[in-house]
Amino acid sequence: MALLAGTVAMAQDNGALARLEAGIETAYAQMERMTCGYDLTRKVGLLADAAQEKGELTYCRKSRTLVLASRTSAGDSTIMTPMGITNVSGGRRNTQDALRNTALRQMLDLVMACFSGDFGGVRAAGRLEATDMGGTTEVTFVPTDRRTLRHITSIALSFGNDDYGLRRLTVVQKGGDFMTYNFGKKKVERRAPGRK
Repeated sequence: MALLAGTVAMAQDNGALARLEAGIETAYAQMERMTCGYDLTRKVGLLADAAQEKGELTYCRKSRTLVLASRTSAGDSTIMTPMGITNVSGGRRNTQDALRNTALRQMLDLVMACFSGDFGGVRAAGRLEATDMGGTTEVTFVPTDRRTLRHITSIALSFGNDDYGLRRLTVVQKGGDFMTYNFGKKKVERRAPGRK
């Protein structure tokens, strides 16, 4: 009986993930650029209180570039591409190459899938489960690579079922540190009819 229940749950998860992938792909098929505000909560073990930040997310589909620009610390930003991540803070830039960092590559693959609907590469890197909650679809990624697990224990995503937009992203690190992004209303710029 327990085996049957597990099989049914897995089928529901697979169905929810397939619907989510198709929904994201359709919703963003004509997107050129998307912007929205975000609130970030970051908990680091050494700090008694969680740090808060507000900013704006911009995603460009053609270049597959995502920029998180802080409003709390003017001039600070995080720039993500499939090739890596660049943090700008206090005028200094620090770039990490995704080809040399398994944990970073898997996180970037997951983030980029939120705008393409292609979770194929993420499936190969760990356990990916989706549950349709009615108004939202909740997705959890647990990496299986030991190198990744040294840094990231899980990533949780929440998507709206009305527009397939990412509502929340939480990255939990080894030791319990975490960062949670809550995303606001999105503004999507679409390609003009007839443009490729």
